[in-house]
Amino acid sequence: MLTADHRVILRELAFYTTFLAGALSPTAVPTFCELLFGCLLSGDGFVTQSLLSIDYQRLWSSYHHWISHGKWRWKDLSRHLIRLVCSKVPSE
Repeated sequence: MLTADHRVILRELAFYTTFLAGALSPTAVPTFCELLFGCLLSGDGFVTQSLLSIDYQRLWSSYHHWISHGKWRWKDLSRHLIRLVCSKVPSE
């Protein structure tokens, strides 16, 4: 059974993930989410360790190709991350 603290954590995680996914094309979102959650679970930043932490749906090379050659911009994702952090930091 989920405690109130668990619900808060899950709600925030869902908000952050949805917010960051807004920087990506709809076709890239599933791959991004799999890699993001794999990184969170593995505690490591490596693609291989991330994928070993989840029940991934594609071939390993597909994830590598998406990171290396996919149609997403790291700057857009970074801008979204900065907006997210700024929205959570109290202003003076």
